Amino acid sequence: MTLLPSDYAETNETEYPNRVRTRLWVWIVIGLLFVIVGLSMPIWYDGRAEAPPTATPLPGTFRTVVLLGIDSAQAPAPQIEAVWLVLIAPDYETIELVGLSPVPFRNLYTPQVGLTSDVIQGYAKGEFEGTIIFDHADLAELADTLGGGWLDGAKLDGTSLVNYIVAADASRPNDELVRQAAVMQGLVAEMSIRDQDLNLADLLDIPSLRSVDETELHDILSHFSPVIMSKIRFRVYSGGP
Repeated sequence: MTLLPSDYAETNETEYPNRVRTRLWVWIVIGLLFVIVGLSMPIWYDGRAEAPPTATPLPGTFRTVVLLGIDSAQAPAPQIEAVWLVLIAPDYETIELVGLSPVPFRNLYTPQVGLTSDVIQGYAKGEFEGTIIFDHADLAELADTLGGGWLDGAKLDGTSLVNYIVAADASRPNDELVRQAAVMQGLVAEMSIRDQDLNLADLLDIPSLRSVDETELHDILSHFSPVIMSKIRFRVYSGGP
């Protein structure tokens, strides 16, 4: 069969609207699919995705223990020389030691508790468990029990470590705090080296006083024995709460 020009014209005029309508519906369907998929995806802004809200928060909370250093537990009015926060993560994967400048706390020592919760709460993270108090004699005994502590590549005995801290230059801001950090890092390093033959619970009888519940303290120590240096972080902080 031979189609005449008039036949071509008739065929094109009939099929063209049908093809247009078909393509239109295809694009409508595709557009709806994009809308549906788009509504189900996170919203992106400034290079960040807005994460969907979680149904429940992560379990647990941080706990804070304060390591308090004083000159002498036998003094009529002990002077506070060191304030270190021990921040324990809920999953016990990390423990952070944060040194605070002792200057604002110098004359705030309270018998039996060291520092009251209202004084330290602005610095604490999560629950404040209490304080563990060391005086000069306690710190020297702790170091000697460990076999000494590392400082500038040399191992020093307890008395030498205490003298190093006491010799801080008062004219240099935070020199005392920096020296405390160096001594603490050296003692923690020695704990890590001794590893298997060290029982952290045996060290609890050394401090002059502690207000932390003994059960809570043993629970905390059980998660960090043996001592693993990669889990422990040090930081000094000279600002306010």
